[in-house]
Amino acid sequence: MDVVMLLPWISIAVGIIAISRFYSDRRDRAVEEGKMKGEIVQLRKDLDAAYIKMRDLESNARCVDIDLAEVKSDVKHIIESLARIERRLEDGPTH
Repeated sequence: MDVVMLLPWISIAVGIIAISRFYSDRRDRAVEEGKMKGEIVQLRKDLDAAYIKMRDLESNARCVDIDLAEVKSDVKHIIESLARIERRLEDGPTH
């Protein structure tokens, strides 16, 4: 066989291989892009969940602060009441 006769067939084979490689690479990129998009969606969900938890923690912390303020106020009133009782006891019976 003559090389001149084989050259078109070799060119066709190389062209088919190149086209096959192009579509294979394109498919691989699409798969990778799909995986990356899935990871981004999951990261977004995780970020949203973390934000909700953080907001709940901040809300609970404010409730704790309010509860502590109420406890401090109650303790202050108890101390004042105890001081009044102590003064009455020191003054003695008032009959």
